[in-house]
Amino acid sequence: MRKISTPTLGQILVKEFMKPQGITAEKLAKELNIPLPHLNKVLHGNILMTPEMAVKFSKFFNTSDSFFLNLQKDIFKRNKNY
Repeated sequence: MRKISTPTLGQILVKEFMKPQGITAEKLAKELNIPLPHLNKVLHGNILMTPEMAVKFSKFFNTSDSFFLNLQKDIFKRNKNY
C-alpha cells in the first residue's frame, strides 16, 4: 500500500493562505515583524512555529489563536504514526 505524505505546515501556509492572498514571504515577514530568515525556516520545515508566532499568523489570517499550533501538532502526530 502506498503511503500518502502529509503536507508540512509550511506547504499548507503557502498553498492555503499565502498564495490565495498573493502574499510573498517577504511581505508576510514584514507584516508580522518576523525576520525573513526565521519565517523561511518555518516555511521550509526547519523549525517549529512558536506560540508567539502562531498568534501573529492567526491574527493576520483571521483564524483562532490556536489554529496554527493545532495544525502543527496534528501534522506531527500524523507523521509519527507512519
